[in-house]
Amino acid sequence: MSMNDYEKELPNPTISLEDLIDYIKHGREIEFSYQGQSYFIGNGPEGRTVWIDQTAVSQTFEKDFEEHLSEIILQDKSIADIFRNKEGIIVTIL
Repeated sequence: MSMNDYEKELPNPTISLEDLIDYIKHGREIEFSYQGQSYFIGNGPEGRTVWIDQTAVSQTFEKDFEEHLSEIILQDKSIADIFRNKEGIIVTIL
């Protein structure tokens, strides 16, 4: 994907787990909502962290993205399952 592909508005606010992992691998930061709650996957100097507002809800991870996304539980479902089932609504990709 080129940089312009990331900057385009998404015609569909849901993406696959594979697309989510691709964005994360390329250093993108992602804001999404699930069941009315907003989450943010940030990209810091030590790796990625999942946030609700200013509270970290995951440990920092920098590789094995699918494994880590399978371990992070939001409202009794893993992030991996949320995106496998296309239940996460993308708000912003930075």
